[in-house]
Amino acid sequence: MRAVPSLRGPRGPTPRLLPFLCLLAAARPSLADGSDPDSPFTSLPVQEEMMVKYDNLSVESYNISLTEHSSMPVEKNITLDRPSNIQLTCQLTTSRDLNSVNVTWKKGDEILGDNYLINATENILYTQYTFTITNSKQMGSYSCFFQEEKEQRGTFNFRGQY
Repeated sequence: MRAVPSLRGPRGPTPRLLPFLCLLAAARPSLADGSDPDSPFTSLPVQEEMMVKYDNLSVESYNISLTEHSSMPVEKNITLDRPSNIQLTCQLTTSRDLNSVNVTWKKGDEILGDNYLINATENILYTQYTFTITNSKQMGSYSCFFQEEKEQRGTFNFRGQY
């Protein structure tokens, strides 16, 4: 493969962008200047406080095990009584080549992208999806799909009591 010339290493801002960035930095009000505390812009400590708020949530872990011989999807119903950090793990045990298995995660019918982990040991393929549920809009069905000769699916159905 050939590297794209413009992506060979870290570069600084372009010459035309540098004066603009300097202007933005000079015009930015600071708390020391008596800027409006009711401004829609948040300071770094408030953002850190929000991060700590979600980091302090309990971690709830749920697992589903599938085999290549599973004839029906496996479902797990889960009721949450408070906002939580969620770890969903699906595992597929198969005698086939693990490299030939495609893994996908969905919420309802929407593909969740590639922000999940995949790991393999001997004849077991593991996948883990981690996210945070803080409101009822994030409830619903989260499914892992293993596609080889036939599709295997595990679904975690979340509903809330808060």
